[in-house]
Amino acid sequence: MVIAWKKKYKDVFWPAIELLKRLIEISLFRSRLLSRATKIVLYKTLIRPVVSCGAEAWTLTEKEEQAVLIFERKIFRRTYGPKYENGEWKSRTNRELEEMSKGENIVKWIKGQRIS
Repeated sequence: MVIAWKKKYKDVFWPAIELLKRLIEISLFRSRLLSRATKIVLYKTLIRPVVSCGAEAWTLTEKEEQAVLIFERKIFRRTYGPKYENGEWKSRTNRELEEMSKGENIVKWIKGQRIS
């Protein structure tokens, strides 16, 4: 049953995730018209619930956890943007992004949504 459901969720939800990726790449999180706080609220209220839809029943493998974390960091990199340091623009490191998100990540959130 779990194997059949897992195949079903990949067939149903991955196209939605791919659509979200395209929308994010287009302009939403690159826009200078939206503040960082607004972008974070949009992420937490619109994107994270769609990505984790049905997460209560997921059995996340390490590879799937890493894929979801990479997706989240991609959004945060676009939200926070690069930093200007010593006359150069540098992309933010994973550690900096984790500190800025105060240790919250989507995998912890998904695991917190599970039914005990």
